[in-house]
Amino acid sequence: MQVIVAHRAVIEQAKGMLMVIYELDAESAFGIMARLSQHLNVKVHDLAANLVADLPSVLQSSLTARTPVDHYLMTLTADDT
Repeated sequence: MQVIVAHRAVIEQAKGMLMVIYELDAESAFGIMARLSQHLNVKVHDLAANLVADLPSVLQSSLTARTPVDHYLMTLTADDT
């Protein structure tokens, strides 16, 4: 049971990363992972684990992309939530 929960967590994390990067809804992000998983003949969980491990370093080359998010987080108030 814990393995299933851990697999789902990694898939959800990877899905969320794709949603943010490509401005997708959850279904579309999962669809991308499912199609890529089939194309590469790997499990969705394994693909998701690779995305979660590799995307941060791929995106690290664009530190300026973080600036608007940093500003948003630093100026967020309770009234905004």
